[in-house]
Amino acid sequence: MTLFQQKNGVKYRAYQLEAAHEDNKSSRDNNEDIYGCHEHIGEKLQLVEQEYPIDDVVNWFKLFCNKIKLDFTGNLPQYSLVEHNDEL
Repeated sequence: MTLFQQKNGVKYRAYQLEAAHEDNKSSRDNNEDIYGCHEHIGEKLQLVEQEYPIDDVVNWFKLFCNKIKLDFTGNLPQYSLVEHNDEL
């Protein structure tokens, strides 16, 4: 999940949260492979503890919204909901 800032027609990543299994290469930082869950704050990358199952889209989305201070009042598409059909 990514929040971009657009400046002069160019998109810049402001914040990104990526949920990935610890054995999956999920990013690169300074020519170093990154495995598992992590976040990007601007250009800075830091590992994030896996708080939820990787396929728990609802709780990862809630964490993302909390991190960017977004009060989400909509609904997630049905295909992205694993077990939480009415939680968001």
